[in-house]
Amino acid sequence: MRNKNFILSGICILVAQGVLLSACAKNSVAKTIEEQTGQTKTTKRKQFLVIGIDGLTYSVLQTLQEQYKQTRLRAFDSLANEGISIKAMIRHGEPTWSAPGWATSLTGNWVEKHGISSNTYNPADLQRPTIFAVLSAWKPEYLTVGYAGWTSTDGLMSAPNKVPSIKKAMFTSATGSGIDSYTVRMTDEVIKNLQVYQTTSMYIFMHYKQVDALAHQFGYGDLYNRAVLEIGDNIKRLCQAISNRTHYAEEDWTVVIYTDHGRQPSGFDHGGDTEVERTSFLISNKKLTAQNSVDFVEIPRLILNQFDKDIFGNSMATHLPISSY
Repeated sequence: MRNKNFILSGICILVAQGVLLSACAKNSVAKTIEEQTGQTKTTKRKQFLVIGIDGLTYSVLQTLQEQYKQTRLRAFDSLANEGISIKAMIRHGEPTWSAPGWATSLTGNWVEKHGISSNTYNPADLQRPTIFAVLSAWKPEYLTVGYAGWTSTDGLMSAPNKVPSIKKAMFTSATGSGIDSYTVRMTDEVIKNLQVYQTTSMYIFMHYKQVDALAHQFGYGDLYNRAVLEIGDNIKRLCQAISNRTHYAEEDWTVVIYTDHGRQPSGFDHGGDTEVERTSFLISNKKLTAQNSVDFVEIPRLILNQFDKDIFGNSMATHLPISSY
């Protein structure tokens, strides 16, 4: 069992009260001063929070951002202003179901390589290492933490059962009123760990299922929008917890938000090959890329490149093949 590496199965952050955004701006200024004066500072500890929001249609998010960018969705807007907010496109022919989408974004491979083609699968079917396995092998000092709001995502995060020291905690999403206690409980658990592991290098992944669960039952509308806003509220709480960390000034946080797929016009379904169903997004406080749009499969590589630009070349899997496990 490797120390400090486990997965709480169950990436992102927004800028609450402008604190995190201001800190990011100050970091940019400090870097410019260093370049001009030749002065160097101690390298800050790289930290990661990646939040996946299941089934959040990008165009709907953009509409809500316009209305709530100064209030409940201020975090999304602040992250985009500091870094990027771009489309992340799923290629034609890929199934726009949740399990294949999360498998692609966790392994950096399309279905033909990772082997998960539908929501019905055995975790042993996953044919490529996840970002958790790559990070555990490459950076063993990192605490890798994953929280899932759906049993299939839970299976993917530990499959193919190659990650050292797995510890699971599921937060199954509820439907009905739009108020999801599991979303709050998951956020509470992450905040608790942010408080406990004050000097630990961390990679945290969160999977919020609430939006997709409500859409399948009610389609687009008030409950769908309400679910998005509630997640925005929880991201604000996460930001507060990060900015309150004892050694926050010595840390360099990368925060990321994305979704696994879009939806059909009614909002009820997905799984087809239309452009809106194939449209994900990538929001971050870091300029992960200079492009206006990226392939969905590139998300994990762009995140890990924050350690060392282009260390994985064109594919995360080329660095660490599945045969290594």
